[in-house]
Amino acid sequence: MESVEKSSKLIPSKVIGFKLPAMKFDINPNDTILYALGLGFNEDQLNTKHFRFTYELNDEFSVFPTYSCVIPIKNLVDLFNGCAGIPEFNMMTLLHGEEWLEIIKPLPTSGQLIYEMEFVDLEDKGKGTVFCIGVRVKGKEWGTLFSVIYVNLFVRGVKGEGAKSNGILKGGALKKVPKENPFKEVTLKTYPNQALYYRLGGNDPNPLHVDPEMSSMGGFEKPILHGLCFFGMTAKAAYEAFCEDQVDNLLSYKARFTSHVIPGETLAVKFWKNGKNSLIVSVSTVERKLQVLQGEFTFKNAKF
Repeated sequence: MESVEKSSKLIPSKVIGFKLPAMKFDINPNDTILYALGLGFNEDQLNTKHFRFTYELNDEFSVFPTYSCVIPIKNLVDLFNGCAGIPEFNMMTLLHGEEWLEIIKPLPTSGQLIYEMEFVDLEDKGKGTVFCIGVRVKGKEWGTLFSVIYVNLFVRGVKGEGAKSNGILKGGALKKVPKENPFKEVTLKTYPNQALYYRLGGNDPNPLHVDPEMSSMGGFEKPILHGLCFFGMTAKAAYEAFCEDQVDNLLSYKARFTSHVIPGETLAVKFWKNGKNSLIVSVSTVERKLQVLQGEFTFKNAKF
């Protein structure tokens, strides 16, 4: 990418609408299987139901739906670096705030996709700025739309110059976690080396999740688990509990990352009904009793 003369301060009018040229992405079984294994599929190798996502010769071999969210990861830095309206900043100060996924069609198991990404909203938060990035994942040959993604990223130290949201950020507001007891709860075990496995296949090579020196620059005592890893683990729990092995049953998933997960911690995943085909979810660490994710799922035909 050509070097860009960066502004000394944020210029909102030069940010909203800034986009990268459409990019190609080769989807293949090797990478999608690594992704599924990184989420915990086939921890029990004899669980043949998981072969759907981990064994390319399975008759129903599929891509787990949240894989869409990792497709644009490698170009997030390019989007920030290429935008003249955003001043230089340390990428270790960038925090993943929210992820919204709308699933239009299941992803193909192989072939070439294209994806488009642009800044669609931002907001001054005082100590930093929230940037909302919109992503559309399509088929290369026919332009089939597979998924729409919105990613909210908070950058500490970048002054927002008083910028107000144009409504896209607030349009994804999540419902509060109910005070009553959840109707279903499951526990998920993360592993001390899980970030090392999850980052493979292009899922997210950010050294903050591996190198203690890099994680300390980001304000963490030790490397933390990728937010999109426990995001995907939570989707796995919802899929196994409510989708009856129908991969196209999951229609959308919105989540806010409220804290970090240390690899090796146990996650308590709690679900509340939110209408006929919708659920509210809250995820907390068992060891620290700290909420790390809050979200909502919608299904085509949920079984609960």
